[in-house]
Amino acid sequence: VKNTKAKEDEREKKKEKQDLEMPFSCSTNDILTSSFGNAAEIRVLMMAINLRKRLEGAVDNDAGNYESVVMYDPPGYEHPSDIRKSLCRGVPFIREHSHPLPKFCEASRCRIGMITSWAFSSFDGEIVLGGSNTKMTL
Repeated sequence: VKNTKAKEDEREKKKEKQDLEMPFSCSTNDILTSSFGNAAEIRVLMMAINLRKRLEGAVDNDAGNYESVVMYDPPGYEHPSDIRKSLCRGVPFIREHSHPLPKFCEASRCRIGMITSWAFSSFDGEIVLGGSNTKMTL
């Protein structure tokens, strides 16, 4: 039993070290998502994501709804790096801290939020709405 526990501890330390060495940088969206969740004290935060280029065969010029959400609990969005790590590993997207999400009773009365990003690297066109002028795009 002692050897098994020591091996498990060693594996966990190795995993943590690999996580710390993981080369990534946080995006503005990671920072905004983490900040939004923390400021609003959200129990379940859903972040909409575009699955184009993330799923085999789904490319930018495909028609259709290639969107999904990744659900986070407070430890999962506490730091922008937690958001980025959950996305860097690819499909399936697994939350960095996998505490259970709320069951029905808690979910029906807890604070739930959703955030999305409209910053698409493949979109370089102008949004034109007839009879209106764009003052600012956020």
